[in-house]
Amino acid sequence: MKKYIILLSAFLILNNCQKNISEDLHAQNQIVDTNKVVEPLDFYPEINKMVTTILSRYHYKKFDLDDSLSSVVFNNYINSLDYNKSYFLKSDLDNFEKYKFALDENLHLGNLLPAYEIFNVYKTRMNERMKYVLGRLNKEFDFTKNETFIIDREKESWAINNDELDEIWRQKLKNEALNLKLSGKEWEKSKET
Repeated sequence: MKKYIILLSAFLILNNCQKNISEDLHAQNQIVDTNKVVEPLDFYPEINKMVTTILSRYHYKKFDLDDSLSSVVFNNYINSLDYNKSYFLKSDLDNFEKYKFALDENLHLGNLLPAYEIFNVYKTRMNERMKYVLGRLNKEFDFTKNETFIIDREKESWAINNDELDEIWRQKLKNEALNLKLSGKEWEKSKET
């Protein structure tokens, strides 16, 4: 019975917060700025602590939120953002490594900054890639060169610098342009796609 009361209380609190959150976010997001740094709102840490407590105490699997699970969550988070190793640099991953075994403590403390920091670096890298793509599409590709493109980069190493990422993305764009050319599209139509 105690579990149900706690869960009901948590549900009511979260439901009330959700109503306020929706209204606040709607007012704040009249103009969306995709370059804006994302950061947690003031009440996120409290909600995070509550959800972490509920999950660690009442989840049917009865798991311990420890360094081992922290590592799994970290790896899954990085993989969900950049599964094909096309955005992050090795230096980014080296910098994020400090969070790999600390996410559990951060969740218990309500500290969401590591997840937001990682996401903001991802957004920065994504914007860099978009600028590269738009700039690279000004020049048609040379399909006479014999090159190899690795589609699935999951087992590849992280790029060391932006030059390596540029090369990965050049090959990716060239592959897509070649596919469009083979389907009968001219270059001007291909670069619009």
